[in-house]
Amino acid sequence: MKPSVIITLGLLCSSAFATPPEIDQKLPLAAEPYMLAGHRPWVITDTGAGLETFRITRNGHHYLVGVDQSHKISYITLAGDRTFKTPEGVALDSPLSVVTAATKHAPVKVSRWGCYYLPLPSGWNAAFVGSPQGPRPAGAPPAKVNFLFKSRTAKRCGLTMR
Repeated sequence: MKPSVIITLGLLCSSAFATPPEIDQKLPLAAEPYMLAGHRPWVITDTGAGLETFRITRNGHHYLVGVDQSHKISYITLAGDRTFKTPEGVALDSPLSVVTAATKHAPVKVSRWGCYYLPLPSGWNAAFVGSPQGPRPAGAPPAKVNFLFKSRTAKRCGLTMR
């Protein structure tokens, strides 16, 4: 094989592993079943349906993905990765003020899980536990991003044990 062909194949393969997972992609072969305390947690959707969860590492970032029955990615979140930032500069623990500056969307409430999220232009959603209208106790710290996620319907929150 010519050196240029080998280099091109190497670049194609390395770039595929450097990009974050995306909604509707097939689950990569390198994905690992996600285990938490000896159990396989499922992502629970807004309709109460569960998605099987896998862990993917790309470019040093750790993602948890929920897949549908055809093994296409339907949900993406971070596995506690505090170094990841969305293209808007939003990360875990970013204050609400940073998120509202990055989006023109109103908060979307997901009452079954007691959380709300703000959709970002990049397709990521910044989620906060609590109510966007609820009063904050005196001296309470400002709201911060509890988790970031992408989903096919953008109305999914949380993990549960199977």
